[in-house]
Amino acid sequence: MFTYVVNSLPLFYSNIPGGARVQYQSIDLYSEVYFSYLLFIIPLYFFTPRIKQRFFLRSHIPQYKSNTIYTICVFMLFFFLFFGISGESIISSGGYGRGEVTSLGGFSEYYVVFTILGIIYSGGKKIKKGLIVFLTFIIVLKFMLYGGRIALVQMFLLFFLLFFDTNSRHFSLKTIIAIILLSFYILLVLACLRTRFIYYIKNGSVLKLLYAPFENDFMKTLSFAFGNQNDIVYASSVFTQYAEKIGLFARTKLFFYNCMALFLPYSLLPKDANIVFSIQKTFANTGGGTLISTYYYLFLGNFGSILIGSIIGLVIRRFYRVPKQSLLFVLIFMLFLYPRWFGYNQIALFKMTIFCYLFHLIVKKIIKYLRI
Repeated sequence: MFTYVVNSLPLFYSNIPGGARVQYQSIDLYSEVYFSYLLFIIPLYFFTPRIKQRFFLRSHIPQYKSNTIYTICVFMLFFFLFFGISGESIISSGGYGRGEVTSLGGFSEYYVVFTILGIIYSGGKKIKKGLIVFLTFIIVLKFMLYGGRIALVQMFLLFFLLFFDTNSRHFSLKTIIAIILLSFYILLVLACLRTRFIYYIKNGSVLKLLYAPFENDFMKTLSFAFGNQNDIVYASSVFTQYAEKIGLFARTKLFFYNCMALFLPYSLLPKDANIVFSIQKTFANTGGGTLISTYYYLFLGNFGSILIGSIIGLVIRRFYRVPKQSLLFVLIFMLFLYPRWFGYNQIALFKMTIFCYLFHLIVKKIIKYLRI
């Protein structure tokens, strides 16, 4: 959360813009973005409970034994592995965004539903869990070959929640700091590799690639680490300006479209229901990511930013006090999908959670009825 503020300090203190797009990069617009961001953070902090004793999410994850359901999960993971994404990878095209890529759209990321359910219905057997982990890792690796980095971060967060967040395996503060620094360095290396893949493969060695973040101007290289944050904050400023342009009625209509999109694909909704596509087509060129606080500012104004921060905080508080299984899936998805819903598209927080929970309920009913 803090990095989304740090990356804008040069603009506020030296009037130095960050990123290639500058049309909607102004102190006034960014101030509005960070004000709605603050309205999101305050209720989130207020409603999130103070942790009085160590709380391990993994201890609340159920374990069931169903060979049929487990097999279905494995089959679906193979399906996503072969059909989730295809086309020209960064190896064949020479870099990110240079080749033609086809995918299942947003549905291609739903493999995580079957990762979670596969582990739950593995009966606690290590071999079965290992196969699920292996298939998930291969799927994420394939996403990375097409330039997707966020899937890797989400996978690490998910596996931490499912396997390492225990009383015997929990990480110390020093270990967490070391992991953060190492992860930051890895993201720098990936940023270099992602943008100049052919250069480092043909003209460099492994050592040259490992040293890549420190070549030439380190501050320029460091901007790669915050390049994602720069794009997201800029996109948020475009959203903010767009909200002022279209008026209250259109914003309310977008909110209802967003609610309908929880259960329907965008292809069955009006074209302007896909907000990013609509903005790019009619207003300004921007990336796909936007802060969740800005999304709800677009929908409902400052009240929307306060509302979504309160909802997330209250869900965490409710589960901490009464750990019901219905809230377990919400919390798991909320935590490991954090990189996705916080700075890219907020609908992932709700849509994937609803899909996974409903699928889980249907599976339980089928098991109970057929006794499989």
